[in-house]
Amino acid sequence: MMQPLVSLIMPIWNVDLYIRHSFESALRQTYANIEYILVDDFSSDNSVSIVKELLQSYICKNVKVYTHQYNKGVASARKTGLAHASGDYIIFLDSDDYFEETFIENMVAEAIRTQSDIVVCDYYVTLGYKDRYVSQKINGDGKSLCSAILNGYIQGFCWNKLVKRELYFMDSICFEEGVNMWEDVSVISRISYFASKVSHIPKAFIHYNQLNVNSYSTKELSKKSMENIVTVVDIVSKFFTTHSLDDICDSLSSFKLRAKSFLLINSKGNYRKHLNGLYPELSTICFRRRLFPFYVNFVCLFSYFKLFFLIDFMWCIVNFLKEMRNRYGK
Repeated sequence: MMQPLVSLIMPIWNVDLYIRHSFESALRQTYANIEYILVDDFSSDNSVSIVKELLQSYICKNVKVYTHQYNKGVASARKTGLAHASGDYIIFLDSDDYFEETFIENMVAEAIRTQSDIVVCDYYVTLGYKDRYVSQKINGDGKSLCSAILNGYIQGFCWNKLVKRELYFMDSICFEEGVNMWEDVSVISRISYFASKVSHIPKAFIHYNQLNVNSYSTKELSKKSMENIVTVVDIVSKFFTTHSLDDICDSLSSFKLRAKSFLLINSKGNYRKHLNGLYPELSTICFRRRLFPFYVNFVCLFSYFKLFFLIDFMWCIVNFLKEMRNRYGK
């Protein structure tokens, strides 16, 4: 039987320190039927040269490279990749992360075995001194995955999810150009709602790099990035409200408060006071609902009473505990 075609989409922008390891991990996949779609988002370093050098050793691979004429951001790069993807399934690889060699083989086998529209796997967070294992256990239908993402139990990353191609083109859902923070959450939370079946492989195949200082996920949050998060919340809220998907409304409230908590932690001064005015209709939920992660309740509680200095104090403690867990915990 013919293997399903998998489109592997890889945005590239100024990652010459990481892309050799990253791209080679994709080229070394044990699964044979892959089309590699690379999108150069106007890199100014040696990233593309390294890619071309690697391709000299993998000339039999089905690789297509597309180039933006100026830097548009990761959302636009993902969108360009999708526009040129012809696979039965889509997987993304961020060009500073890397895959285990059997990743796609295992994901496709699970999709075929269970007839799933989306397959989710676990991942490692790479921190330099050790890798931390992160479980993403989920089974059921797309609504279960959607709810889990909005509540924060499952991360909305697109690179640990093998997705049937047609889901990315449901209901005009797409990556919004210019929205480069939480852009994957925006899309995955919506397309997952249309999945008939979701399955999980309890194994980590991906190493999520937290060492790249140019990554949106590791560098200090800019005002633009914070505005992106507000936009993502608006996009997701509008989607579920427009479709009258009442069964998601409770999860949507949690999503808004998690976003607000994240913004308050990463902002200061008058802008923090401005952000504190977001979603006033949810201001007292922290008194009657347990939110995830645990500190979201505290951030919401402190912001309700405008005790912003306690947010900073609590976040120092949370970061210390995270550092201890990353260094010595499982």
